[in-house]
Amino acid sequence: MRSIGFKIKLIRLPKPRPDCITVSLRFIRVITGTGGITLKSMQATAEAMGCRFVYAIIPSSEHIEDIITAQARKKAVAIVGTASKHMALENQKLPDDKIAQEVERLTREIAQEMPPDFWRDK
Repeated sequence: MRSIGFKIKLIRLPKPRPDCITVSLRFIRVITGTGGITLKSMQATAEAMGCRFVYAIIPSSEHIEDIITAQARKKAVAIVGTASKHMALENQKLPDDKIAQEVERLTREIAQEMPPDFWRDK
């Protein structure tokens, strides 16, 4: 299995234009001839209508920034937790407040950089 790394680019979706009509899925299935809808067929349909095809993943209940921060925090907790265990073995354990500060700092850094493995849970 091959993994694909990606970054999310936050954009504001344009308001629907009144001159660009909504097409039913049944109509598009007829256009494709296969009964299935592909991104390519949606793009072709939009172009034929003089419109632009836009697709997006929209969070159901949270803001995307909250989802990104939660994933970054999960990664930061794992990293700091591993380092903390190793330091404890060498009698160099940091106080809990310092660990919490490091988790917060690392969370911000990871959320900002979004490394290639950001969405993979290890």
